Amino acid sequence: MATKREQEILALIKQDPLITQAQLAEKTGTTRSNIGSHISNLIKEGLIVGRGYVFPAENEVTVIGAVNLDVLGAAKAQVSTKGSTPGRVYSFIGGMGRNIATNLADLGVKTKLITVYGNDNNGDLFQAEAQNNELDLSDALRVERPTATYVYLNDVDGRRIAGIDDMQINELLTPQVMEKRLPKINAAKVVVVDSNLPAETLNYIYENVTVPIFAKAVGINKAQNLFSDKTKIDTLVINSVEAKLLTQIEITGEKQAQMVADKLQVWGCERVCIYADGLGIYYQTPTVAKFVAYHKANLVNTNGVGAAIIAASVYAKLQAKDFGETLKLMQRADVLTAQVNEAVTPKLSEIIEK
Repeated sequence: MATKREQEILALIKQDPLITQAQLAEKTGTTRSNIGSHISNLIKEGLIVGRGYVFPAENEVTVIGAVNLDVLGAAKAQVSTKGSTPGRVYSFIGGMGRNIATNLADLGVKTKLITVYGNDNNGDLFQAEAQNNELDLSDALRVERPTATYVYLNDVDGRRIAGIDDMQINELLTPQVMEKRLPKINAAKVVVVDSNLPAETLNYIYENVTVPIFAKAVGINKAQNLFSDKTKIDTLVINSVEAKLLTQIEITGEKQAQMVADKLQVWGCERVCIYADGLGIYYQTPTVAKFVAYHKANLVNTNGVGAAIIAASVYAKLQAKDFGETLKLMQRADVLTAQVNEAVTPKLSEIIEK
């Protein structure tokens, strides 16, 4: 608990976050060295965060990840490789980081999104939508490059069968960018990352972020970015395709899911959630695990399911939900998101029991 003098210092910092230690010493009638000791204690108490006197935000989550334009081709018949296939083509703002952040905002969580996007029409669309969803973009980067694009094809059953991403812009989310924002990142209750980030950036985050890190694997060519000898993940959400690529284990049921989760825990993930289309969802912590088989009714599109699941798991963490309640929230998020063409369902808040 802060002393009376430390509470006085805290009040002065709130009035002027840029106040120097010399000015604090003058205003409180003490020495600069004493001020330094008090500041150190306030940091240890979590009342301010590092240099710059950033105050912790109540239940704020910082998401660090990708935004892009999604272009979806939804087949209405069996896809032919020798000619055109009838269907519908949709375009909307997506990206794993953006999807997670938007889902969290829909669940009532104050959310900061650190991402990179272009100074183009798609960037304008993203910015307007983010503002409408009350996402904090104050630490995002906008650059003179095209906003990332992801083009994918779904079969008649709503399952993704091919995709191409143009996301080189995410290389600009460097460790140096994270270093400049570190006090604000550590002011959050939870940080969420996705594997669109460069491996060196993820390693910097593992080494320097002091709050729980949730991670979403995305892309069979990028999931590996999450793993090194520095990996420090509170909760990993991953699908069965990405899991097989990483572990060489094909998930056909609970036994294989447990084998994958065991391996991922050894690699630095405390909790693991694996979702497999047509099979179910498996959630494992250091002490308990459960596999729930399901059949998604009205399956329309599986893109976005993982973002909804991890948003639900973060919400559960913030609300101190137990294992069973957390798994139930993730299941509901999974089913609701798979019923819409967009990567984010406008009904995600329905997973919260009133």
